[in-house]
Amino acid sequence: MDRAVEPMSGWWVAASQQPHHHTAKLRLGSAPLEEALQGFSFIEFYGEWSTVLDYLHYTLSANTNTRLIYVQLFGGINPYTLTHTDTNLIVRCFDHNTLLEAFNRVNQDSQTEYTLLVANPYLHAETPRQQTEITAHLRSLAQKRRVVTFNQETKTHTPKGGYFHASSVHILIHLETQRQRGGKVGVGVGGRDTVYATLTKHPAQPNNKHYTLHLDKNPQYNNPKTPTLLNWLQPTQA
Repeated sequence: MDRAVEPMSGWWVAASQQPHHHTAKLRLGSAPLEEALQGFSFIEFYGEWSTVLDYLHYTLSANTNTRLIYVQLFGGINPYTLTHTDTNLIVRCFDHNTLLEAFNRVNQDSQTEYTLLVANPYLHAETPRQQTEITAHLRSLAQKRRVVTFNQETKTHTPKGGYFHASSVHILIHLETQRQRGGKVGVGVGGRDTVYATLTKHPAQPNNKHYTLHLDKNPQYNNPKTPTLLNWLQPTQA
């Protein structure tokens, strides 16, 4: 039996459960999952960070008109590899205060038609108060535009950020590259290019509903040990 995931109730550097007015679809590697997320403005993917980071690379390369706030000291996303379009923009935050500054600047942005991606938002949240501040900003931003967060999981396989965050997100999706069947863990069909998604919170879908995400990598740069955007960007035809 598959392991059940616990349900939970101009400044850029280039590189409630109510349906939202944002109608553009996100390409997520699964048409049924894309349909399930359509119309909601606060969505989160979480899980083991290496899997979530890999999926973030895919999401960036597969979609246009996005903005990414990436919280990390080093490594991970390299904005200089994001050369296929000028509609995907990245800003990196190095601590809690610069993350709040980024949120404030987004909130002042008159443009709202893009999708805001936020990666690893609770990395520098050392206290419950800091977690609450981050969640409050995300809730506010999701009132004007679609917000998709990419989050780490705790030791109990719940998203980081606490229960206030988990209850604020409209939809939670747990990601993993391996599935447990019959007490044994094995890589699924498709290997590392296949990600398994499980709904752990959705207003209109059952918990623990599973999706298989088939991700198309660029075969010229398929390096699973060090994922970069070059792993995903397809060569441009001359």
